[in-house]
Amino acid sequence: MITKAEYQQRMEKLQQKTVENELDAFLVTAEESIYYLTGVSYRPLERPFFIIVHPQHAATLIVPALEEQHLRSAPNVGKVLSYWDYPAPVGKGWMDVLRQGLEGVARLGIEPSQPQEISWLIKHFSARPYSLVEELRLVKSPAEVEMLRHASRYADLGVKKVIKAAYHGVS
Repeated sequence: MITKAEYQQRMEKLQQKTVENELDAFLVTAEESIYYLTGVSYRPLERPFFIIVHPQHAATLIVPALEEQHLRSAPNVGKVLSYWDYPAPVGKGWMDVLRQGLEGVARLGIEPSQPQEISWLIKHFSARPYSLVEELRLVKSPAEVEMLRHASRYADLGVKKVIKAAYHGVS
């Protein structure tokens, strides 16, 4: 099991990578990256979710208003901002809230997998893609290694049962 302390360490490592890459902020948009950093699951559908990672202070999570209460449980996020779904009142849509969260940011890093729609809408931030979360995910923690071992034991068991149940002529 991944502990809250490990999620915090992951965020701290990402903050360090923003410093190393001389970024004012890094924008996380991929569902699997948000889960990796917080352990909080959700269903994005067409609604974007964001984590703005600043090098010197706690991250900001931007979510649809319907998900705000649920996502407040993220262990290593300082602030949760919510937006209204379409049609949002003036100043309350996701782009408005994202701009508010990115205020003062000149050098913005984004994930390479960021949707084109979002990239186009934030082009004035001169965002550049960096594989920072992917780099973090390459090195597994002891807890992750144990989880992989546990899952592989079940995979091995499943294959053994399939082989045992197989016989000549079965398709």
